[in-house]
This record gives sequence, C-alpha cells and structure tokens, in this order.
Amino acid sequence: QVGDGSPTSTVKQTFVNAWMSNGFNLLVADPTTKVTTFGTTGLIQVFPSATSSTVQLALVKPDTTESQNVRQVLAPMYAYYSTIGVNNAGFPVFDTGNCPAISNLPGGPICQLQYFDKNYALFIYTPALNGVTNIATRDPFYSKWSTLGGIQGLGPATTPETAVTGLASSGGTAQYFSSAVVVNITSGTFSGKVIGIRGAIYALYTSLGAFPNATLGLPTGDELNIAGGKVRQSFEGGAIDFDPSTGTATLRPPVVSLSLNPKGTVQLNAGDTLQAQVTLTGSDGSTLTDRSVAWSTNNGRVAQISPNGLSATITAVGAGTATISVSADGRTSATLVITVRSTCCQIGEGSPTTIVQQAFLTAVQRNRLVVQLPAASGAVRSGAGYIQELFSTAQPPIRYVVAVP
Repeated sequence: QVGDGSPTSTVKQTFVNAWMSNGFNLLVADPTTKVTTFGTTGLIQVFPSATSSTVQLALVKPDTTESQNVRQVLAPMYAYYSTIGVNNAGFPVFDTGNCPAISNLPGGPICQLQYFDKNYALFIYTPALNGVTNIATRDPFYSKWSTLGGIQGLGPATTPETAVTGLASSGGTAQYFSSAVVVNITSGTFSGKVIGIRGAIYALYTSLGAFPNATLGLPTGDELNIAGGKVRQSFEGGAIDFDPSTGTATLRPPVVSLSLNPKGTVQLNAGDTLQAQVTLTGSDGSTLTDRSVAWSTNNGRVAQISPNGLSATITAVGAGTATISVSADGRTSATLVITVRSTCCQIGEGSPTTIVQQAFLTAVQRNRLVVQLPAASGAVRSGAGYIQELFSTAQPPIRYVVAVP
C-alpha cells in the first residue's frame, strides 16, 4: 500500500497525501515496493506508471520527520534523476513541473523542470531539443542562474555544460539558457569568475556571431551601472552598453590606438601655450569620441595640462623638458616631448626640489631683498648645499649671495 514501510503512521500519511495530490494517483499503478531509505537521510517509494510497468515514478521525502515534504518525481524525470543520483543532486524541493510558458522556446519542445537541494535543476525536453533530452544545471552555473532570476529570468537550460575558448588563451565552460548564457572562466586573466550574459546585451552579443565570438570573446565581468542610467558589460574585446529607457544595446568597441597631435618634440618659451588633441581608434577602425581619457605629464614644473576631453591646453611654466601622454581603456599614446626655454633665472631656479627653491625665496623675503629679475644665473651646487648670485635694483647694484645648506 502507499506509504507502507514508513517509520511511523504519521510519516505514512505524508506519502498518502502526496500520492493523492495533483492527480499523481491517476498516473501510477499500485506500488511494487514499500517505502525504503534513500540517500543518507531520506525515504522513497517507487511506483510503476499506470500505462507501462517499465516506466517508474517516485515519491521522495528528504527526512523521516512528520513534515509534509514528500515530493513527486514524474517520469521521465525520475529516470534522469536516478542517473544523477541523490548524493549528487540531493532531494527534490518541489514536485516535477513544467517550465513556465514565458520560458519555453517559441514553437519548441515542452520543458519539464525539477529543483533539488544540492543546487541542481534538471530539465527534460519532449521531444528532444537539438538532439538533447536531459540537461542538468549545477553549481557554479545553478547559483549564477538563480541570482539572475532563474527560470523566470534566464529561462530553462538549453544545452549541457560546454567547453569554450575566448581571446588571449582564456577558456572555461558555458551553459546556455533560453535567453542567456552563463560562463565559468577557468583559465586566463579572469579565471575563477562566473558571469552571466542576458537580455538585450545577450541578443546583441549573439548577433555578432556564435558564442564566444571573435569580436568580443568571453565576458570579463557582470553588468555595471554607468552614467545616464545605462548598464555596461565588458568583454575581452570590448563592451556593450544597454539603455533600459529605450531597450537598446550598443556595441562599444575597445580602443586599439591613441594618436596624439602634435607629436614628437615641441619647443616653447616660458609662458607659451600649446593646443593638443588625441584621436582614439576602435577595433572596428572607427574613430571613438565617447571615451574618457587621462592626460599626464612627467614634469609639472615644466609643462602643465588643462584637459578638456579629447583636447588639452599645455602651458610652459618653467625651463626644462616634460613628457606628455594620454591613456584610455588600458592603452597609452606615443609621447609628446615639450622643451621649454626660459630667460634665466627666477629665484631658486635650478634647485633640485621645490623645497630647496622655496628656501631661496624665503631667504630673500625674510631679508627684504629687492633684487633684479630675471637673475643672471640660477642656483648652483656649492659644497653640500646650493648658492645663487643676485643683484639689487639699486644703482650701483649690490651683490648678494644666497646660500641654502
């Protein structure tokens, strides 16, 4: 009888209740075995189908308590579950059911689904989907799939785990769902990441070629919120931006080169300014105007930069040489060398540091010296310190020697 072999009459009744619900009793003939132990903690009773003695269904309970947690495992789900094993998949947490209509592939086969407590989901397709009937989703794919909405968000799994190779020797395994793909990256720079591509971003990605396509390669991170309420997902070979307000996804090719103009070496006098412009080229050969760039100088005492997006004003502020460069998306331009000529000299000019130069200025101000500028010479090394020769504005001029030890 249904529930015979249960440890208590109350546990037996939980099997009877499950047998009577959702028409399960109409799908099965009388049980051919009693309730037996299942896994390390559970119980099971197996039933032949009402139409075929070779087809089996089961009622499974994860424990021996009086809780009403007996789950129905229908055929052919039970046949597939038996091949996976309770020690791998765990115990069912819901009865076998159909995938929601919104997740079924249009015009495709019917999808049957069951969840298990060891982060497993099993899918059965009737008829087979692309030649595959049984598909399992397990960790790390199960957890990412669940985080991104599970059956309601990404839909049912449509392929088993599949080996994939990206760009730059990266690789891993991927599993496709009806409207997404989840990637477990196991080699390369981003090894250890589990990343999902979904929705409009996934649709644009797949329109560029089979996954992982040669244009973008594997994803390098999850979706990120960016300015303007948009979402961006980055890949080895670029990025895709998605605007929720319009539902539009846009390819954002990576920067492959930066061209700085002028180039080479430019000579300026102190106080001169120079207009500079950088041009960014994408992997598709297009000129990119929507990127943030960083301007830099290796010597701010010689050349200072006032950036304005892809252009900048460079001001010569002191004698010497400075190297200017621009970077974006991990790429850096060739350098522009600025050589500044200055009529010698300001107070303390030639000092090894700004601190020493300030010491010269402090000495002149402290002693209230009124000196001729520009001076005839800069600060020079003298013993362990520096000295500079200065002349007063008086006539005849008074000669001062200012020393910084």
